Amino acid sequence: MKFLNIITCRFFLALFIICYFSFYSLTVYAINAESSSHFNGDVSIGDSNSDALTINSVINKSNPFVFEGQTIGDGNQITLSVEEPTKDRVITLPDNSGKLVVRNITILSSGTEYSLTRSNEGVFIISSSVTNAVKLILPEESDNLGLMYTIKKANASGSEYSVTFSNVANNLTIDGSSPPSLDIQNEYITIVSDGTSWYKIGENSTISQDNEAPNPGNSGTILTSNDNPLSVTLTWSPASDTDTSDTDLFYQICSSTIYSNVNNISWCNDNPSTGWNYAQNITLANIDNLTPGTTYWFNVIVKDNSDNKSIYTPVSRNLRAIILYSSGKRNGNFGGRVGADSICAASITATNLASSYGYSSFHAFASFSTSDEIRDMNSNYSIPSSSPVWSDATNTSGYAISSSWNNLINIGFERQILHLSGALENYEKFWLATSSDGSFNATSNCIGFTSYDSGDNGDVKKSGAPGDTSDYLSNYVQSTCSTTTIHLMCVAW
Repeated sequence: MKFLNIITCRFFLALFIICYFSFYSLTVYAINAESSSHFNGDVSIGDSNSDALTINSVINKSNPFVFEGQTIGDGNQITLSVEEPTKDRVITLPDNSGKLVVRNITILSSGTEYSLTRSNEGVFIISSSVTNAVKLILPEESDNLGLMYTIKKANASGSEYSVTFSNVANNLTIDGSSPPSLDIQNEYITIVSDGTSWYKIGENSTISQDNEAPNPGNSGTILTSNDNPLSVTLTWSPASDTDTSDTDLFYQICSSTIYSNVNNISWCNDNPSTGWNYAQNITLANIDNLTPGTTYWFNVIVKDNSDNKSIYTPVSRNLRAIILYSSGKRNGNFGGRVGADSICAASITATNLASSYGYSSFHAFASFSTSDEIRDMNSNYSIPSSSPVWSDATNTSGYAISSSWNNLINIGFERQILHLSGALENYEKFWLATSSDGSFNATSNCIGFTSYDSGDNGDVKKSGAPGDTSDYLSNYVQSTCSTTTIHLMCVAW
């Protein structure tokens, strides 16, 4: 009995050894594993065309297939999961050798240069938010067999928004030639590497090219407003286009002192006014930092999404402020209106305004009769009523005497502003012969400013120190017409 037990034990030991050392080539027809199972070495399942592998366990995002790879425990794995099926699906692998390709979508929203890698394989979109040209750097063809990109330009058309291609060595070719560029909105190209070269295998070259330029609104008329010597406001009617919606059209402003410049699309395109490069859906622009007394020409370019451009009609502007200045101190006999205006025109200030800024109208700022009052100067002498009133042509002090001639007449100005603007020093007197309502002072006017007799009187006003907010017309002082220390104020435009 003991001998039999020994024989039996040896038999099972031998069987175990045979099974153990033969396991790497063991063919198994049925495995029922109810817990984790590990197979080291080759494993074959099935031996005929009729055999099938059916996986009844759950495979989804929570219970995926995990491929560890050769290096165990390095944290790098490939996980394969599936969505919950809603019906029977069949995925067939082709009878061919190659690599499985994962298609991605990459969207470029900013930047001027981008280096593509294998992780960008698939669709690459330059979004509509990109407002500049973009260079795409392709990877080298070697070791990139089958690498494929479809690149779409979704931003605006035009050379300033072009998408170009290059490589690190700057010797890229596609189809054996210099790479193309994408210049038209929604243009795309598909390229693939065969491991040695890049080839174009698809493009929307049949995209219809819009060659019709936009039509400027209101026959291209541009309106100007804001009578300020240092700036101007331009307004225009929106353009229309056959392919681009009105709200998607781009506008650019140009300005020059030379008419032929702004009447040329190419010049205007290359020389935008500061801060007024192409912008969508605008019909108003404020142009600043102008030089008073200079004639400027302004124009507007409009372009569509295919980079077709039209130009509006040039408009000119020569903006000057009305200048209130002293012609010097003198007695009350100016020789009436005619003599006073001659004195104003002959002053050094007037000469400088005429030669440097083009001023041509000079009149005494005073009332001479009931038909020639300060409040009537706009109608009598065609003073530009909406122009601001300064003490010099460039408003050096930064203080305007009044925002407009109309406001000067209707509202007046504070006595201190004559000092702050630089027109007069503190408490300086000037002849005016004008009552508080802007009318002629019939009782104190040096007989229409034709007398310097000490027995005659003239109405005089006085400038104020900083802080003196009283109106310049409210300060009434009488002075004998023989006094020679009172200013004659003038206006120029």
